[in-house]
Amino acid sequence: MCATRSFRLGPVETQQVRDVTNALFASASPGHALVELASCKDNPQAGAFARYAGLILADASVERLSGMPFLNRIMLDGPQDGRLARVGVKGPIPQHARTLVAGIEDAVSRIIALRDAVEDAALSAVPSAGERIFITFQGVDRIPDEPTNRSALVPLPPIALTEKPTLSFFNELDWRILDHVASNGRAVFQNSLRPNLHQSVMGAYASNGSDWDVRTRLASILDGLEISPRTVCRFDCDVERQTVYAVFAAPGTSDLPRWIAPEGEMPLKPLGDSARQAQMAYTLRLACLVACGCFGSGHHIQTVHLAAHDPNGKPLVECAFDRDEFVRTVLAAIDSGKLADPELRFDPDSIASLMTPRWLSRIGAAPLGARPPDFDERPNRILPKEDKRPLPARIGRLFGAGRICDLDATYFGSHSELIDEALADSADSVITAIAELEELAHRAEAATVPPDDNANSRPLYYGSPFSRIATPLLADEISVGMEAQEFLRGSLEDGRNDTRTAPKASFFRAPSALFHAYMGLSDLYQRMGDFAGAAANADRCIALGPTTASAYFRKADVLAEQTRYAEAANVLLAGLRFGISKKDCALLYYHLGLVLWRMGRESDAAAVQVYASSLTGDFAEKARAVVSSLRKRPASPVIVHGSARAAAAEMRRNRIPIMPNDDANALVAQAALGLSCANAPEAAIPFTDVLATMLSADRVIISACRSIRNGTNR
Repeated sequence: MCATRSFRLGPVETQQVRDVTNALFASASPGHALVELASCKDNPQAGAFARYAGLILADASVERLSGMPFLNRIMLDGPQDGRLARVGVKGPIPQHARTLVAGIEDAVSRIIALRDAVEDAALSAVPSAGERIFITFQGVDRIPDEPTNRSALVPLPPIALTEKPTLSFFNELDWRILDHVASNGRAVFQNSLRPNLHQSVMGAYASNGSDWDVRTRLASILDGLEISPRTVCRFDCDVERQTVYAVFAAPGTSDLPRWIAPEGEMPLKPLGDSARQAQMAYTLRLACLVACGCFGSGHHIQTVHLAAHDPNGKPLVECAFDRDEFVRTVLAAIDSGKLADPELRFDPDSIASLMTPRWLSRIGAAPLGARPPDFDERPNRILPKEDKRPLPARIGRLFGAGRICDLDATYFGSHSELIDEALADSADSVITAIAELEELAHRAEAATVPPDDNANSRPLYYGSPFSRIATPLLADEISVGMEAQEFLRGSLEDGRNDTRTAPKASFFRAPSALFHAYMGLSDLYQRMGDFAGAAANADRCIALGPTTASAYFRKADVLAEQTRYAEAANVLLAGLRFGISKKDCALLYYHLGLVLWRMGRESDAAAVQVYASSLTGDFAEKARAVVSSLRKRPASPVIVHGSARAAAAEMRRNRIPIMPNDDANALVAQAALGLSCANAPEAAIPFTDVLATMLSADRVIISACRSIRNGTNR
């Protein structure tokens, strides 16, 4: 595997290595420092490490920085917390420049890996005859430094005590770091035995071995793989099939050491025709490491499917492993050092012979084994409207639903096209349209029956998944219709009931067509001046969709046209009790601000509009336009509310609720984790998207949420 006798570098050479990297990270102008270091490759007076570091940077086209306008805005963050260095730019840069900076970051990472190798070796004592010295390569962070949980061990190239390191020495060490990319596979494989810090999110908990547990474990493992060159990995899982899927980007030939060192101090030569072989050998070793991480995401994971692409997206390797065979062969090859043998760095055939996968397909070789199904043919990727599987009791109580399909917000139901036609005909004859809609609504209501003759299941319309998740905020001791009326009779205050228990009855999805028929009838009656009919149909909307913001807007609009502004404000506040999404809240706050202004409560109205402008959606945009108009008026009350925070404080003083609240965030987390663990990723997507936004500083959560939305696709 390595020479039988390896020696540490002397203190002078070790200090030279430190000086080179310290000069980079201590520079007030990192961009100029990188360009200067790259110029050392042709400087015979520079030390061997500086010359080799210059070759690495020149290979990454660092000299192009000299002509870039952002040269003075380059940032260089030193390695910390077990991570490699980061190269960035203050402010925006064009896409082609981003690619350049990413390549330079990889080059700096290689230099740091070499420095770490040298410094680790310098801590060892002078070896005795026949003794080997190993150094710890920066691999997976947060791995305890125990005999059974070591990071990758990289043997130093041999060097006589009287010799100094040459370009050949650092070139060989650069290659050995790549040879040993999978050497910490045992520690990575054992991650499933460690506590998962991301099993609990905002009060929601996922059990061991659940979908969320597997995803966050794997995201944490991959986030900790600080290897150079860096690799990007996308993943998915199907816990019911005990399978993990991953696609990773293997480095291109230009990302590997492109120089083979001849004897002595002769100039280093290009890699030449061996580049593809080296790339494939490294990709196979990297596949073994990624597979270790996938198996480490759960002790019950039995199968791993992998695919590796080059930087241009061209497939390099596809393989599938079974756990028992993987442990018997690949882990054994890692533990014995066979997989890291430097003699195999240009011999992918020999590396492949150590892997014994269920399936292996790679460029330049015949496929082995039986090809598994394509990544996109996984059974848990079912659209919610087609998924009639029952929900687990816990998540079912959260939604008040019995089946996954009951969570689909795109169910139109029967007669939807006829209802749309009747609404379109209203431009010609309102009376005819009302008659048609009344008949169609009656027929649609008659067709709305609970599934499986469940008499305790009630129809529920919801305009979005977030209005469906608000069902736990419904009181459980009264019917939906009674609750709506109770809030409509409330005073112009908070209007929220403290009951937070889930409803006793379950809800099946009411057709969108029925709700839209009631909405259309309410609007048509209002246009005719029949406010009683308009209000009655608006109440039907609220009874059918008590957590849907547009239902409350419809009733409030009927009341506001009759100048019954206080009642309209009460209705809007009642709807805000179920405000889960910022988009729904923006709709209600925007109209509440208009109503309060009509009531003469200008300061409150201004505060509400400022707050609404900080939310999302079309009505947040409208609120921003209102705020902009108010700010142009002299002595406008909106000037008092310079920010959404100041506006929120004013609203609290006047007992106007602030939404979305912490209860809503907790419900989003419960829905995201619950549906993920129910093996229903498609239904979980709306909630995981919001969860990733709420926890935007947590890279593991973001990776897990992205895996639910995108799987192995970009």
